[in-house]
Amino acid sequence: MRLAHGALVVAAGLGLCLAATPAPGSAAPAETPDGKAAALFTEYRELLRETAWKKVDRRFDILRAMGGLSCATARESLLRVLPIARTGDEKVLAILALGRIADRDAVEKLAAAAAKGEDPVLLQALSKGLEQLQDAGARAWVGGEGLASAKGGLLRALIRGAGRLQLEGAADRIAALYGENAGKKGEIDLCHDAVRAMGEIGGAKGRVMVMAAAAHPEWRIRMAAAEALPRLPERDGEAEDAFRRVVEEGHPVVRRVAVRAAAEGKWEEVVPYVIEVLKDERLAVRKATHDALVAFSGKDLGFDPGTWSRWWKDRAEGRVEIYTVGDYYGLHLWSDRVVFVVDTSGSMTWPWRKDPKRIEVARSELSRALGLLPKTCLFNMVAFSSKVRPWQPREEVPATPANVEQARAWAEKVLVADGDTWTYAVLRDVFAKNPEFDSLYFLSDGAPSDGEYITPEGIVAQVEVWNRYRRVVIHTIGLTLEDLDRGMPNLAEDLHQMRGFMKALAAATGGECRIVTQVPRR
Repeated sequence: MRLAHGALVVAAGLGLCLAATPAPGSAAPAETPDGKAAALFTEYRELLRETAWKKVDRRFDILRAMGGLSCATARESLLRVLPIARTGDEKVLAILALGRIADRDAVEKLAAAAAKGEDPVLLQALSKGLEQLQDAGARAWVGGEGLASAKGGLLRALIRGAGRLQLEGAADRIAALYGENAGKKGEIDLCHDAVRAMGEIGGAKGRVMVMAAAAHPEWRIRMAAAEALPRLPERDGEAEDAFRRVVEEGHPVVRRVAVRAAAEGKWEEVVPYVIEVLKDERLAVRKATHDALVAFSGKDLGFDPGTWSRWWKDRAEGRVEIYTVGDYYGLHLWSDRVVFVVDTSGSMTWPWRKDPKRIEVARSELSRALGLLPKTCLFNMVAFSSKVRPWQPREEVPATPANVEQARAWAEKVLVADGDTWTYAVLRDVFAKNPEFDSLYFLSDGAPSDGEYITPEGIVAQVEVWNRYRRVVIHTIGLTLEDLDRGMPNLAEDLHQMRGFMKALAAATGGECRIVTQVPRR
C-alpha cells in the first residue's frame, strides 16, 4: 500500500495552528460529545505518522465517527484535519463528516478550505457534504452569502449543494448566473449545474429555466434539463413536449438520462415518447429504455416497441421475450462499447486448498462472455494488480471472431495472480484511454489497496467527476468464492470492505453489483 506523506503544516487560511493549539475540547468530560471528539482527534494526530494499513484504516474510521458528533469540538477538529491529512481519502471523509454537523461558521470555513487548489474531487465531496446540512444558519449561508461571493469550482459546488438542499432563497441568484452564462462555451459546467439545481428547487423560475435549457444547443445542458423535467411540479403538455424534443434529438447520453429520470419520476404521460426511444439501435440506450418501461409497468414485455405500444393502449397482460443478449456473472451485456476490468492481485489465487482458484474462474467467465458479444459490439479488457495492463492500449475493437480469439489468448497469458489491488489506477486509466465506452464490468476480490484514493467515499467522488457527462454504467462483481473453503483464512476484513466498495461504486453509476460466493454453474 502506497500512502501520500506530507509535512506538518499551519492552517493559515483557517487561522489555526496544529502545533500551537491544544486539542479542541480537551478539557471536556470524556463521556460528552465534546469529550469524545477531543479524544478521537488526539488519537488521529497520534496516528498521522503511521503507515501500516490498519492504522490508516483507523484514521478513516475516526473521521467517519466524528461526523456523528454534533458539537463544537468535532467541527473544529474536522476543520483542522483538512490541512494536515496525509491522504486525499482523509480530506474527503473530513468534508463529508463536517457536512453532517456544520454550523454557519464551520460551513464557511469548510467551503474556503475545500476550494483551495480547485481540486475537483474535494469540491465534489463538498457538494455531497452540503446536502446533509441541518443547521439553518449554515443552509442560509450556502444559498445567500456563499453563492454571492464564490467563484469557479466552489461556486459550482455551492450551486449543486443549494439544489440538493432545495433552497428556494437561492433561486434568484442561480437563475441570474444561468442567464449571464448560458451563451458562453466556457461556462457549460456552471450552466449544467444551475439547471439541475433549479430542477430540484422548483418554482416558477425553475420551470422557466428548465424549459429553456431543454432547447439549448449544447447537449450537456439538455442532459441537465432531461433530469430536471420530471421533477417539475406542473408536468403539463408544455413540459411533455419539451421531454419529447429532448429524446427526439438523439444524443445517446441524453436519451439514457431522460428515460431513467422519467421512470424515477413516475411520469406516465411521457411513456409513448419513451417507447419510441426503444427503437434506438444502440444497445445501452435500449437497455436503459427497457428498464424504464419495466419500472413504469411492473412487467417485462421485451424489447419490441410495438408490444409496448399495445400494452400502453390496452394494458394487455403477458410477457414477450424477443431479444436476448449474453451475460457475465448474471449481468446482461447490454452495451455497444464495453470494457472488462479484471483484478489479478495475489489474493486471486484463493482458495488455496481447493480448485478452481478465483483467477481461474475469472479467466473462464471472461472467455465465455467474450464469445457472447455481438459482432457489432466494441470491447476492451484491462488486467490490474500492482500494474495496469490493457489488452488494447487505446479504445475498443469490434467483437469479430478473430478479435475474440486474440482477446482470449491474451487473457490466458496475462490474467495471472500477483501483486496488490490498484483500483484507483485502473479506473483512472480506463476513463482516460477509452473515451467512448458506455459500460464497464469491474471484477475484484478485495478492497482497494493503493492509489490517490482507496476509500469508497474517495474513489466514488473521483469517479463522479470523471463520469460527469459520460454517464458510464459500472457493474461490479465481487468474486469471493467463499463457499468453496470456509475453513481457510479468507481476508475476511478485506471482503467486508470490498462488498461495501463494490456496492457503492455500482450504485453511484446506475449499475448492478454481484457478490459471487460460488463457482458459476453452466
